[in-house]
Amino acid sequence: MSEINVHILKRAGRNVWLMRYFDPYTRKHVTKSSGCEKKKEAEKAAGVWESELRRGVYVPTARCGWEEFIEHYKASKLNTKGEGTATTYLSTVNVFQKHAKPERLSDFTTERITRFVADCRKAKLSEATIARHLRTLKVLARWAVKQGLLGRLPEFDMPTTPKGASKAKGRALTVLEFNELLLKVPQVLEADDRIEGTADDWRFYLKGLWCSGLRLRESLALSWTDGPGAILVDYSGKFPVLRIPGEAQKSGADQTIPVVPEFARLLDTVPPEARSGPVFAVGGSRFIVGRVVAAIGKAAGVVVHTKSGNYASAHDLRRSFGRRWSRKVMPAVLMELMRHASINTTMQFYVGVDAQQTAAELWAAETVQGVRLGDRTESEESEPAENAEKTSTGGGT
Repeated sequence: MSEINVHILKRAGRNVWLMRYFDPYTRKHVTKSSGCEKKKEAEKAAGVWESELRRGVYVPTARCGWEEFIEHYKASKLNTKGEGTATTYLSTVNVFQKHAKPERLSDFTTERITRFVADCRKAKLSEATIARHLRTLKVLARWAVKQGLLGRLPEFDMPTTPKGASKAKGRALTVLEFNELLLKVPQVLEADDRIEGTADDWRFYLKGLWCSGLRLRESLALSWTDGPGAILVDYSGKFPVLRIPGEAQKSGADQTIPVVPEFARLLDTVPPEARSGPVFAVGGSRFIVGRVVAAIGKAAGVVVHTKSGNYASAHDLRRSFGRRWSRKVMPAVLMELMRHASINTTMQFYVGVDAQQTAAELWAAETVQGVRLGDRTESEESEPAENAEKTSTGGGT
């Protein structure tokens, strides 16, 4: 925009000087008041405005429609993000358009966002869902300000979660609940003949989610043979590992992770001659596969979130994997298995959050060789090891 030149003019009968320039973007003249009656002051104001225009600091938001802005964002920014992120962003845009009904980018204001949050609550959206929408809208607003399309960043009053309250929309499944899912597979497949794959294929897939901790999209990228975007099962070392390319996982980073023993044993049930192409022979996109798993969870009657009434999903099987292994390995190892970006995520959702399980382990640990520690006498508990050994062997004088 370095070719922009602002000049001043005064119309007949007016005391205030006007400023005007030719916008090469719209191919139209843009005029606004300088607010000055003296020519020198108007020239100074015009110089400031010209400088802002050339540096891209000032861009009149009135000329940018909301749909035009979204298309611009999709073409300039969103196409660089992963499929899952892009889908999440567009979902938020659709919800915001439905409730806030913006026509121009200038409608992206604090007041409009406040009313949007109120409408979401009336529609009984969860606080976690509202917070997710607001985070996405804040990213859009910051980008618009950075591009000079939006003059001011709106205020975002983020919902707060009570301290200690779980943010998860699901939970880990018990072994009995997981077995119920396996039993309901034929029923769900018989109810919808459009579902690809046999009952054995789907049971194998559910076991794979249960034993691997893979996200749904990652599980469908799992492959015996290498290829673009494939998560490869690599047997070249002493232990099997998964080689995950950046485009196949949430973090966007290339990574190699170990295969846990239970998943390795499941993979070993596939004959070597059949190890070609995708590991799981369930057809369809991740959205279709996700709906089938949710249908199986519903058929099994496994409710994972009482308030929302959500049934077991593919991600709840990942949660189940994380919960089981949180009892077997240290948090740093679990963080690697779950591929969390922060140890805080691992600690928040998987370590030390199940009071009943912790209590069961404490009560089990209280019994040593059939004797309850609480029932031992003070002398027994304080008896030195060497004295106990002498007593048991008959030694001593």
